[in-house]
Amino acid sequence: MKFVSQGFTCTSCGKCCTSRFEIPVEHDKAAQIKQTAVYQRCSKEGFEPLPVLAGNHTFLGYNEAGQCLFYHNGLCCLHKEQGGQAKPLICQVYPYNFVNTPDGITVSLLFSCPSVIAGNPDNGEEAKNEISTLLEQERLPVLSQIKNHILVTSWETMEWQSYLRWESRFLEEWNGSSPLQGLLEATASLIESNGTQPASADLLEKTTEAISQFAVSCLVYLEQDVDDESFFSALHNDEKPASHRLEAPLPQFSLLTPHSQIEREALTRYVRNQVEGRLLLIGPSLVCRLLLCTTALSILLYDLNVMRERDGTRHFDFHHLQQAFATCEERLVSQSNDLEPYLLEMEEYLFGSVSY
Repeated sequence: MKFVSQGFTCTSCGKCCTSRFEIPVEHDKAAQIKQTAVYQRCSKEGFEPLPVLAGNHTFLGYNEAGQCLFYHNGLCCLHKEQGGQAKPLICQVYPYNFVNTPDGITVSLLFSCPSVIAGNPDNGEEAKNEISTLLEQERLPVLSQIKNHILVTSWETMEWQSYLRWESRFLEEWNGSSPLQGLLEATASLIESNGTQPASADLLEKTTEAISQFAVSCLVYLEQDVDDESFFSALHNDEKPASHRLEAPLPQFSLLTPHSQIEREALTRYVRNQVEGRLLLIGPSLVCRLLLCTTALSILLYDLNVMRERDGTRHFDFHHLQQAFATCEERLVSQSNDLEPYLLEMEEYLFGSVSY
């Protein structure tokens, strides 16, 4: 088992308990929870602590404010009443994420957690030992399984050892000052020659244009109850349509670079986590996942810029960064299944631009 280089320490901020994440509850765990005093209290108050949804699967219940019904006064009542083992497995291991590779299980982090975004120092061996125990007991959630042949595109493969060489080279050449440029170059190189040679200027330009178009489409996708066509047109023509999500007018979209050293460091940790954690390998192809990662960070930087202008903030604001990562991780990366057809279409378009 290999952990990514970044550490994590829980600060008990409660975000994971107040964000209405869909948390499945194992059958035996649900039976145990129903015996607790907090479950009985919530039920008597008219709440449904463990709703059964989506084909007879049990999930944690939330109140109208989006707060877990077992969360009270900054603490998990299940943990307080019966210890950490009483919580659903997802709650026990958050914000860790698991990918099963030919070299064993790789453990990465989810940037929906404010402590992960902040880069708080590692909490030592305790959490790692707990996760190792859960792995040995085969109690962890289903792991993404990566095989020896990596899908570079939907029709091209790369051997695992070749992928590891690409990964090592990518990390060595990474430039945090221009993260989008680095991701664009990596994507174009993979399309052109399996990543062994730099991409041509023409293909890099087409990749940049495709990312810009897709990012604008995602900005429309992230808005609720808007006329898609007029909103898309307004963004293109710099008419500054109103964004309900950001509570600000949106200027014409452009690919940006980090505004401060703190932003550069946070984005570097995010990209390294994606690569070291083998999270780029769990989509339909490596290229599709790179396209998604580039788009997400494009929107993250754009959001940060809009929020700075909106609030007149000259210096770094962690709340802005947290809000931008929430959009990036929770509304784009975690919803990649919805975006997959568009990513595959973009991959095919870019591959068609290559001349041999």
